[in-house]
Amino acid sequence: MIENLNFIYIEAGEFEFGTEWNKEEFIKMVEHYKIPLEWLVKEVPQKKVYLHDYWISDAPVTIGMMKEFYLNNPNIPTPLVIKEHIINGDLDLPAYNIDFKDALMFCYWVSETTGEFVDLPTEPEWEKAARGSLDDREFPWGDDKILENVNIKGRFNSFPIPVKCIKNNISPYGIYDLSGNIEEWTRSYNRPYLGSPIKYSRLLNYPILRGGTCEHGLDLARCSRRHGNIPSIFRGFRVVKRKDATDFLQNKLYSNYFEINEGDFILAKTSEFNNKELLVNVDFNMNAILDIQKWPSEEIQLFRGFTNPGSEILVQIEENVGGQLKVRRPSLSELDVVLSNV
Repeated sequence: MIENLNFIYIEAGEFEFGTEWNKEEFIKMVEHYKIPLEWLVKEVPQKKVYLHDYWISDAPVTIGMMKEFYLNNPNIPTPLVIKEHIINGDLDLPAYNIDFKDALMFCYWVSETTGEFVDLPTEPEWEKAARGSLDDREFPWGDDKILENVNIKGRFNSFPIPVKCIKNNISPYGIYDLSGNIEEWTRSYNRPYLGSPIKYSRLLNYPILRGGTCEHGLDLARCSRRHGNIPSIFRGFRVVKRKDATDFLQNKLYSNYFEINEGDFILAKTSEFNNKELLVNVDFNMNAILDIQKWPSEEIQLFRGFTNPGSEILVQIEENVGGQLKVRRPSLSELDVVLSNV
C-alpha cells in the first residue's frame, strides 16, 4: 500500500507565508467564523518565504497504508477506530485518530522501507502546497467560500470521506484534501512567527495541525490557519520527501521563547473560570487572575467562549512582582497598533 503514495513535486522558490494584519479584515473573519481573535493573530505577520524544492503526497495517508504500517510494527498499538475501518474494508479513508508520535513512526518506517527520507511537512511546506506561489489565497481552490468544495461540519454526516472524493478540493499543484476532512500533523511547533510582537507561553508548545476537519467549520480549512492545542479525533497526516534531511531547518521563521516582562503581550492558557474571574496560566508556576468585569469592549470583543480549560487567551502583563502577575486584556486598538508595525 505504501507504493500507492503519490508524490507531487514542489519547485524551489518563494511564496506568501502567513496572513497580513488588517484590522477590518480580521474583524470580518472573527464575526463570520464566530471565533476568538487570538486564534487568528497567530498567523501574523505575513512574509515571503523561500523553500528548497521538495515532494509532498497528493493525499493524506490512508487506512490501508496504516494497516501495512501496524502489521509491520506489531509493538505499536493499533487505534480501535483504525481496526474497525480495516475490518470494514474502508482502506481509502484517510487514517485518523493518529497521534503525532505514530505519524512520525510511520515516516521513519517508510524511510527505512524505501531508502528515501520521508517526513511530516513543516508548516511552510504544508502551506505552500495548499496555497501555491502566485498569491495568498484563502483556500486551496481560491478565495471563494465554496462549501461544496470541502468536507466540514454538517456535510457527509460530519465524518471523513475517502481521499480525493471532492475533485475541486485541489491546490494549484494538484494536491487533494488540504482543506477539511481531517486535519494534518506538521513537523512545526506552536511558536510565534518571526517578527510577531506577541510572546507565547511555553505551556502552548504543541505540534501544529493544518487543514481543518469534518467536525469543524470553514475557518480551520483555510490555508494559513494554525491549530493543535485541542486536537480533533479526526487528525491524520500526509508526508513529504526532501533531498536533505536537514532541509526543514533551513529557515528561521519562528521566535524563540523569551523571559516574560512587564508590558509584554502573551498568548497564555486558561484554567479555572467563574462569573467574575478567570485563572490564566501564563507560564510554568506563573499564574494570574483576570477580572472579567474589566474586559474592554470596543468595535468587537477580542474573545468569546473561554470557559473551557486550556483555551488560548491573549493578555498583557501589567506587573510582575516575584512571579506574582497582574494581567489585563488588551484592547483592539492597542493590538492594532502593535500588529500594524510588524
